[in-house]
Amino acid sequence: MHKSIRRLLVVAGLAAAGAIPMFAFGGVAGAQTVTPTGTSSATPSATATPAAGIQLQAGGGETGIAVELFTPGSVTVQTGTVVTWKNPFGEPHTVTFGNPTSDPTVPENVPASGPVQYDGTGYFSSGLFAPGFSQGPPGSPTTPDTFSVAFTKAGQYNYFCAIHTNMHGSITVVDSGATDSQATVDSEIQTQYAAGLASLKALQAQQPTTATSSTNANGTKTYTITNGADNENGDIVEFIPAAVNITAGDTVKWVADTITPHTVTFNPDQFQGDPLHTPGTTNTTFDGTGLANSGIIAPADDPLSSAFTSSGTSFALTFTKAGTYHYICLLHADEGMVGTVNVTAATVPSPTATTPTTTAPAPPNTGSGTNSGGGTSLWIGLGLAAALLALTGAGVFALKRQD
Repeated sequence: MHKSIRRLLVVAGLAAAGAIPMFAFGGVAGAQTVTPTGTSSATPSATATPAAGIQLQAGGGETGIAVELFTPGSVTVQTGTVVTWKNPFGEPHTVTFGNPTSDPTVPENVPASGPVQYDGTGYFSSGLFAPGFSQGPPGSPTTPDTFSVAFTKAGQYNYFCAIHTNMHGSITVVDSGATDSQATVDSEIQTQYAAGLASLKALQAQQPTTATSSTNANGTKTYTITNGADNENGDIVEFIPAAVNITAGDTVKWVADTITPHTVTFNPDQFQGDPLHTPGTTNTTFDGTGLANSGIIAPADDPLSSAFTSSGTSFALTFTKAGTYHYICLLHADEGMVGTVNVTAATVPSPTATTPTTTAPAPPNTGSGTNSGGGTSLWIGLGLAAALLALTGAGVFALKRQD
């Protein structure tokens, strides 16, 4: 999956942005089209706990769903306890305490080995960590999928994930008294994770399976697809719907529907650059050749917009040629955010056969009927002249007889 490239692009992009506020995104996909081969599931882990420690969970998920919760959300431990967070899923997270002064997605104030020793003063961040995560080029060592902190002083300590705004938790440290056992924590992980996953599956089931459409002035149609959905427990990392059937000449429009940034990218093997800061391509039509990339699209009022270069709130392409076109989100393809546009050829209407009509020539005007006009006047005039001539002739004839 080229996860090292995927993660490197994320980190490089964030570093270029300077001091980055919290924002939400998944891993950057490698330059390939990824098609899920089934539902991969990351379930709460109950592996061995470090000595004098306790293990919590950071995130989790399944194909198309990212559970963005620290579970349990709060825990009570004794002073000196090492708390370890394990991330069982490909969506990266951070464990961040205090207010880091630079990019919290890279490790800050973290020792090269061993847990962070924390007494409640100062700040630190784990940086991004997840299974298979690497901050270097392909072949670079991957980070562990865990992060640990030893709490050396009693108190209550709040923490958060620097890239998922709803993801936070608290650790209560006591010198004596009741604390949570690993068995209790494991039970709460199961319960809280299951509830979060169930709510996201319910949200997923509510999403439409067909795209909405509207008719354009020229008779073609525009189909609208939304980029994901979310609730307080995480994200639906899918194009909704994932497939759309259109006719050549129609347009597909993708709109931002969550705070999580996404891209719409056709022929991703031709993409070069940092997905978070590379503007989208300018082409508005697509025939299956070349790169078509939206760049980052997100809501116009997204408070996290300083973390990326926005290319707007939507992206549209008019498809000019029949075919099947696959596309991905560069940030979340590994988690199942892939889609397909099926384009059929436009139907050309058959010409309608017509029988030529002929008009018989009109008969000559004989003066009969009720027609009026110059022809009738002429016949009347001729008739009067003939009558006059006859009368004149008769008078002349009568005079001659008298002579």
